[in-house]
Amino acid sequence: PKLGLVRTIQALINSATIFDNTPVNIWDYQPHVKESKRKTIAALTDAPPRTKIDLNTMDTMCSSTMNPLASGAKGYELLETAHPIYSQAKMAAVDGEGVDTYNVAVELGLQGPSINLVRETSQGDRSVIASISSTDGIPYTHSFGLSSNYAVIVLQPLRLDPSPDRLMELGFLRAMSHVDQTRIVVVELTSGDVVLDKLIDEKVYFYHSISQAEIVNNPEGEGGVTVSLRLCAYKTPDQI
Repeated sequence: PKLGLVRTIQALINSATIFDNTPVNIWDYQPHVKESKRKTIAALTDAPPRTKIDLNTMDTMCSSTMNPLASGAKGYELLETAHPIYSQAKMAAVDGEGVDTYNVAVELGLQGPSINLVRETSQGDRSVIASISSTDGIPYTHSFGLSSNYAVIVLQPLRLDPSPDRLMELGFLRAMSHVDQTRIVVVELTSGDVVLDKLIDEKVYFYHSISQAEIVNNPEGEGGVTVSLRLCAYKTPDQI
């Protein structure tokens, strides 16, 4: 039956035969829960569906469960990185009951694609901290950077080709198109303000971020902060 373009893309991305690295990470959204009998973990990939696993028995509790829609989202969540990061703030625990997890999602809306920085509590509540529009296609993100006060989102030159025929023929990564620049976005976590949104001519391809640090330029005054992100990057997409 004809399902429409969005449903077709969703089916292709979530298919194990097309998306050849499912799943790629295990994540604990409840690190404060120590008793294994109460604990569940999730198997993640670059799409929103996650598989929940009982940590005590290692049984699959449910497969391909869609994320609850984040408050503030206005469209369809198409992609989400496979590498979320715990809050790096000193007071990461929320009333002693959990630790927030940050991630980056790609949302399709009436105004086109946007990149959302999403925060999820240990209780499963998701909210959009910042949303940045993409005017040159649907970006692909596999990881990002996070420190105590800032998130760094590097949009490499890869863009998802929505053609179902091309996805079927070439697979997920090889079907992507390319743009001529890399985009760097820095978000202040407390306010959600985008403090940097810059295009650079260098094409930076990568799967994984390594670490992120904040350096206070002048600890005794108003010298500002330097945010440094390390990537395992390549000059050509063939290496990823």
